[in-house]
Amino acid sequence: MDKKSEEEIVNLLHHHQINITSHTLHSYLSNWNLLTPRKR
Repeated sequence: MDKKSEEEIVNLLHHHQINITSHTLHSYLSNWNLLTPRKR
């Protein structure tokens, strides 16, 4: 495999992974914020 295309694939995967992580984190925080007031 070409070295340059390998880097591009890694960059794409890394960027995609970051998007998934921030979306998951955002969902988690939203759910936590919804649940927290009931416990107080």
